[in-house]
Amino acid sequence: MAKSLRGTVALVDSAGNLITDLNAAQFDGVPRDESLRIHCGGHETLGLHANYAEQPELTFVAILNEAGQLELGIVGENAAAMLGIPAGTAVEVKWDS
Repeated sequence: MAKSLRGTVALVDSAGNLITDLNAAQFDGVPRDESLRIHCGGHETLGLHANYAEQPELTFVAILNEAGQLELGIVGENAAAMLGIPAGTAVEVKWDS
């Protein structure tokens, strides 16, 4: 049975990263690997990564930032501008149990 979390992009930071209203506590027991699918603004990324530096340039990634929020970004780019995703956009996280 698939499980999910739903939230929104709460704000876009100065680098164009998408900061969501989903927090680290909501990810307790959730897989971090590629079985985790995160959808936002018609785009998808797989898994949670430790940081942006470990991924190739222009990769759309999800991390739990230092504030404990789910953050979506593009390595080396402004995700909000490149993907056309403003604050208020829905975010859906899905995984199989």
